[in-house]
Amino acid sequence: MRHSEVWGLRDVPAATPNYTPSDDQPDIVLIGFVWNEGAERIDFPITNRQGITRQPDYIQVVMTYDPFVLAIVQDNLYLYGQALHIAPHLMTEHCPRYDPSDLHIFKMYDSHRAEMDTLVHGLEDELAIAEVHWWQKLMTERVKLEHNMQQVLQSVHDTSMEQEQIQICMEAANLLAHLDFARQLCCPRRGCHS
Repeated sequence: MRHSEVWGLRDVPAATPNYTPSDDQPDIVLIGFVWNEGAERIDFPITNRQGITRQPDYIQVVMTYDPFVLAIVQDNLYLYGQALHIAPHLMTEHCPRYDPSDLHIFKMYDSHRAEMDTLVHGLEDELAIAEVHWWQKLMTERVKLEHNMQQVLQSVHDTSMEQEQIQICMEAANLLAHLDFARQLCCPRRGCHS
């Protein structure tokens, strides 16, 4: 997508994203985008059509169900996006292995959630914040799915029990023998054609 298409004032030359700003004027960017530097910097190498790779000048973290980052490179017409995941700090062989129960501290309805959120935000690492956000959403979705699965399993059980009750009633009434007798009445001794 061309980010020039989402700019509010794209007909005004000074508001187009790919203009070269003068030294005494700041860049004009969309609301929500921040300069990609410091604690909020996100590594997002972008290669243009000429094969030149650069980091974006502006980024915006979008905290949806599956967090992602939008990026703008100055002098480039396009708006870039990619999934947002925490960057590894340890080599694979030195990575700790977490028990899933260790991560319950991030549950949406945990009594210490506010404290955890404050600590995570205190890291000033957008990738860590996004990863925790995504984990919380997935845990919530999993609880919903497990609840739905329990309801489905209960419905299957209830249906099986009803079927069994009906079968017992049919057996007590000897329904199949009655149907066989009725079939013989419809087709007496001459032999019926099915």
